[in-house]
Amino acid sequence: MVITRADLDRTREQLSRQPGRIDFVMLGCPHLTLAQIQTVAALVQGKTLRAELWLNTSAHTRLLAERMGILQIIEQAGGRVVKDSCVDQPIWGHLAGKVGVTDSPKCVYYTTRRSMGFVIRSGSECVAAAIKGETARRVRAARRGVSPAIKFLGGGVAEGVSVVSADDLCFYLCDPATGTVIEDDHVLQGRSVAGKVVIFPSGKGSSVVQTDGLYQSARYGNAPRAVIVERPDTVLVASCIILDIPLVDRVEPGFYDLIADGMRVVVNADAGQISVSEGSPG
Repeated sequence: MVITRADLDRTREQLSRQPGRIDFVMLGCPHLTLAQIQTVAALVQGKTLRAELWLNTSAHTRLLAERMGILQIIEQAGGRVVKDSCVDQPIWGHLAGKVGVTDSPKCVYYTTRRSMGFVIRSGSECVAAAIKGETARRVRAARRGVSPAIKFLGGGVAEGVSVVSADDLCFYLCDPATGTVIEDDHVLQGRSVAGKVVIFPSGKGSSVVQTDGLYQSARYGNAPRAVIVERPDTVLVASCIILDIPLVDRVEPGFYDLIADGMRVVVNADAGQISVSEGSPG
């Protein structure tokens, strides 16, 4: 038997409810590791959750998270870390009839007997849903001259001048007051990404520094208008969703043959289109 990516995607869609308002987020089936809990903490730090966030892990991992101060960050945001439990236990009876988000098809299968409905998303998208109280819809789209392999995360329309980098980018190494890249020997060193559509291979750096860097840039009004990447990483995706910065990946190679610095780029995730033209927005 051969199981393809299409088979997995189709099964997830069959198990999943339609995106929209949600009541809770359930992660940890199987149990979360300490590193995974630390990533969640970095994403919710300083936030107030609009939906319940439940994280399942072992007693030992929960104790370590508490001693490291990670547990407190999650609880201050409104989340809860549960030890030595399983989604197939009666303790979750209070969630019956509600709609949640999870990254685990196994979780969805277990909880059908308890009348819970789920939307299946990646771990980072689950955390973003807990913060916003809703799940973002995914749009697959085609652009003129590029085949329909584009993936949009979140909605909205963004327009700006393109800045293209051959190097991975860490937003912590951008000056938040100007949006200028300050990383030594980076191809964009000395250039600003503020208000631009930034095209680069992938993010880099730990969860804490990448999230904080993008957040600080947004706080000063110097975040990118949109991000287009070849290899999305969990932290970058979650940060962009939380800060309402459209992020696009899975653009076919033809796009990279076309795009160059200084082009006018419009990312319309609502209509499912990317348009590129010469010259900057007027």
